[in-house]
Amino acid sequence: MKSLIKLTICFLTFLQVLGIQGQTFKAKLDELSNSLAKVETSKSTFDLSITSELPGVANFMQTETTKKGKVTELAYEFNFADIDVNTVRYETSKDLIKVQLIAKQNQKMIKSTVNGEKVSFTKEFYMLAADVDNARQIVDYIKELIPISNKITENRLSLKGYNDRLAWLTKNIFTVESGKSKVDQVLEKDESYPASVQFINTESTSKSILKTSYEFNLSNINERGVFFKNKGSDFVITIPTKRNLKAIKVVNNGTVKSYVSKFEIICKSVENARELQKVFQDIIPLAEKRFKASLPKKLTIKKGVELINKKIEKVVSDKETLSQKLEGDCILTISQMSETSKKKENNTYELNLIDINKEDVEVAVKGKKVHLYINTIGKNKFIKHTRNDDQQKYASRIDLICNGIEDATVCKETLRILIEKCTKNKPKTPKTLAALTKELKKVTLGKLTHDQKLESLEEGGVKFTSIQASNKSSVENIQEFKLGDLNPKSIAMKVSGKKVTVEIATNYQEKIIKTYKDGEIKNYTNKILLYCDSIENGRKISDILRKITGKK
Repeated sequence: MKSLIKLTICFLTFLQVLGIQGQTFKAKLDELSNSLAKVETSKSTFDLSITSELPGVANFMQTETTKKGKVTELAYEFNFADIDVNTVRYETSKDLIKVQLIAKQNQKMIKSTVNGEKVSFTKEFYMLAADVDNARQIVDYIKELIPISNKITENRLSLKGYNDRLAWLTKNIFTVESGKSKVDQVLEKDESYPASVQFINTESTSKSILKTSYEFNLSNINERGVFFKNKGSDFVITIPTKRNLKAIKVVNNGTVKSYVSKFEIICKSVENARELQKVFQDIIPLAEKRFKASLPKKLTIKKGVELINKKIEKVVSDKETLSQKLEGDCILTISQMSETSKKKENNTYELNLIDINKEDVEVAVKGKKVHLYINTIGKNKFIKHTRNDDQQKYASRIDLICNGIEDATVCKETLRILIEKCTKNKPKTPKTLAALTKELKKVTLGKLTHDQKLESLEEGGVKFTSIQASNKSSVENIQEFKLGDLNPKSIAMKVSGKKVTVEIATNYQEKIIKTYKDGEIKNYTNKILLYCDSIENGRKISDILRKITGKK
């Protein structure tokens, strides 16, 4: 109750201050208005007036009547807060004395209308003076009005929190006339995710109607990039994304188009543009907090896999239906079934989450599709890829396809949680030759099969036999060595195309491994090569080798 009373008092105080500032502005503007006099030159007579409907904002009118009776009416709408106080001065031009007003940073923020029809925006205009004393008086009044208008403009909006600002935005984006078109503009809340909105622009001409929907999340907008500018006879505000990510979904007359990184809202006036800019800039950090709070924080691996599956289960585009599914836990199998009117294709990927770079799981957009790039650590080709039951080359990346930026972001955060869990919970590695022997497999690569086995020899020796066979011939290779002569730091799992191998070399690269080929003694060597049937098999072989060759 006390907080409500304090808030009410603060709000009433704010209104009171704003009211006082408005009264001060009105009084000073009346003084400026009273100082404007009819100006006569050798060829024309000028009638001048200045009024205001919104504190800080003025409408200056100049009506010129020539000696021949031609009447030209110039109208300028501007905010004194936009005028550079250092440029307000008077100057003479033939038989005229003019007081110049130039916008800050030479921005075209002054609305100019000629004879009530031709509208444009300019960076400067002039108020005419009857004589030099009148000019000095006008300069003084303008310089007094500028700081008053600055305070009014800064304090005009009194909005609290996200919902208050979103409600204001939905009410202050208007239908406008742009050239020969009528443009209906609406900002609507999207309930699918916190901070999701939809901006709908319907442009109507005598010949056609184009309805364009921009679907996006306010948390993806770059608050520093929101700015307004004049564009022909319009004033527009630009809404860009962070890092120029194409995070804004575009739908034209019901047809999905490519994602874009920005769009524009046509403003009713400069003041409308200024206020829209401020409210957008204020709401974006609040939107970030709301959306971030909705992302998963703690998940079991099972729940994480289930959550991702819900987001990626089916993605439908113009010509393709993509079905996707994750199975497993830390060791995942990801299936992607693509179906078009012409063909079906099934891709399967096998990977271990401990191989994935948590910091290199990123959202990207290509055309109409939202991708989630999942990259391995060091770009190692540790992802097994099978297409239509035919094994492909090992890969270093897999792309999940998502229905939207928000879905992709949820999947990204979930994957990062799972990667961290799997990395922390690596299984223990056995330290026995028997365990290594168990991991050696019969590996088929193309037309060749590698049959491998390990045996213990007397006095701590080890015998490694590898039989390489094809449908035409076979070769038996035998290597004899001692585990203590092998360098655990040299152990490396290598991937080339569809082949996975583990290599280990002797200490100091000494050629002390006795070698036989089909029973014949060959030169001593310094390296052993083991074939693996998968990345996981290679990982286990590498880990066990490090254990049994490591120094105590």
